[in-house]
Amino acid sequence: LQHVVRGEGRVLVRHRLDTAAAFDVRFDVLAQQLADARVTLMVVCNPHNPSGRVWRRAELARIVALCARYDVMLLADEVHADLVHAEWARAPYTPLAVVAAECGAARRVVALGSPTKTF
Repeated sequence: LQHVVRGEGRVLVRHRLDTAAAFDVRFDVLAQQLADARVTLMVVCNPHNPSGRVWRRAELARIVALCARYDVMLLADEVHADLVHAEWARAPYTPLAVVAAECGAARRVVALGSPTKTF
């Protein structure tokens, strides 16, 4: 997807997860990145690919809140929803759109899934 982003004249901003802390989101850094007016879309792999780590409901809610605050749309890549790594399954898998709806931000999320990706 990187070449598509750049080919459209957009800027790709990467958020490096804290791998020393179980692939945690660095929310202070994420907030700074989302505050940049050039950032209009955030892609969230849920569960994380390639680790299979499941995002906690509270983590997803913080991401939704930050995106709402900075007027950033969310693209939820959930095609690997059936591939959860047992080590990272600290929480049940929850679709990002469900959390966004609970936060009053359902229109901020586009969710991608695939019935055949994991079978």
